[in-house]
Amino acid sequence: MKVPRIKDNDPNNTLYTGSDLYDYAFDLHYAPSFQCPDIEECIPPTLRAMLRAIPRVASHEGYATSCKNALKETMYLSNWYDGGAVWNEFLMQRPFVSRYPVVQFQGNIGNYLGDRPASMYFLEVKLNEFGEFFLFKYPSAFITIPYCLINGHYSHYTNILPHNLSEIIDALILLINKPNASLDEILGIIKGPDFPFGGEIRIKNEELRQIYMSGQGDIEILPHVVTNGSSVSFSHYPPFIEEFGIEDYFDEYGFEKEYNGVFENWGTVFRLQTNEPEALMKKMADSPILKRKIPLDFNFIVEGKVRCVGTKRILSSFISNLQQEYAKQYEGFTSSEVNNMIIEEWEKIKSTFGDKRRTTMTIVK
Repeated sequence: MKVPRIKDNDPNNTLYTGSDLYDYAFDLHYAPSFQCPDIEECIPPTLRAMLRAIPRVASHEGYATSCKNALKETMYLSNWYDGGAVWNEFLMQRPFVSRYPVVQFQGNIGNYLGDRPASMYFLEVKLNEFGEFFLFKYPSAFITIPYCLINGHYSHYTNILPHNLSEIIDALILLINKPNASLDEILGIIKGPDFPFGGEIRIKNEELRQIYMSGQGDIEILPHVVTNGSSVSFSHYPPFIEEFGIEDYFDEYGFEKEYNGVFENWGTVFRLQTNEPEALMKKMADSPILKRKIPLDFNFIVEGKVRCVGTKRILSSFISNLQQEYAKQYEGFTSSEVNNMIIEEWEKIKSTFGDKRRTTMTIVK
């Protein structure tokens, strides 16, 4: 397997030097367990603590609670003393960032056009229907579905892009019925990442296969483009990944001068005010401005260590753990009966929460 790529240009792979984490004396063998999901459960540990924390601090069941209180309780339950990292986990649950968020906010949470959210002191949060199902179905182990695959997860160690829930469940059903299924059969079901606001992915078939086989690679994404009167806005996915050199592209191709416009950078969104939005969009489509390379790293905790693993191994390990949990809960049932119960549960989740694919996959030669 490939060695996980080092994040944040950190050759020593240290974790946020000088932050509150070091007051808690994290070492490099301990810190990854807070930022990487376990391969058997596929849920980020901080999110597990968040799901437990929100109902604990709410005054009544199903009611919203202050994000500040929920964040403090999450830090307490997870022994995670970096408030900024935990707050980022909350912000990743916004519907334009996460494909299937488990919470819903009350207040100004910003938008994908670049507006920033209000402070945690002015926001409230509560579990949504998906979060309540995910939390209370198996309160001892959140292993109903591989959450980090369908929702995506980004941290110091990982960059897992979100996928379509229906596709992941169909692939799980394939593997539970046919454990020796090939990667090509799995990729016949899982088309690729599926982002919350859609977009288009362009990639060669062999490159896509290599990414899902090795667990690492780069995917070219064409972002969401919006025309609003005299302006053209486009945002890239994910909003929390830094964009490099976009201003230079505008300079190089002379869009501001040619279209008599004014370029604005809103952090995650790039807007050009112009009197010719349609002509601008047509030209932008033929330039490299809209084509962004996003890294994908399937890094998980495997036997206590961070490892980069392929999709089939992730799904197979998840299924194996789920079968063991069902076997403990339903003693005396045969393996065939256990598998049928698991498949029935997956079908219920698919029919309740599954939806159509939003991102277009374009396979290029």
